[in-house]
Amino acid sequence: KAKEEKAAAEAEEKRAREAEIAAMLEKEREATNCCVLGVAIMVVTKEFTFGDQVQMLNLAQSVVYATACAVGFGLAMVIFAGIREQLELSEVPKAFRGVPIALVTAGILAMAFMGFSGLV
Repeated sequence: KAKEEKAAAEAEEKRAREAEIAAMLEKEREATNCCVLGVAIMVVTKEFTFGDQVQMLNLAQSVVYATACAVGFGLAMVIFAGIREQLELSEVPKAFRGVPIALVTAGILAMAFMGFSGLV
């Protein structure tokens, strides 16, 4: 009977881990969808000035701009996912667990990426 209880407990723990992984993958999928829509909106609304004229991007410029934006968003997602994984392994004060620490992390990352704003 002890073996059956142990096996049932292990099976329940495995189901809980699988459910947690599925929820995490769903969050990542939602973030990816938002990035794809964000890149599309950024490409459509991007304008540049040449002298006194305001012009839209042509096809080649749009493809390059979209690719660069996608790489940037992908980099930000990978960095944020890595930081979030490290935060799960560390002891975070109770008041900062969950959304608060995610917002603090996003704010610090935003300030870090602002340093790149004048380079290109």
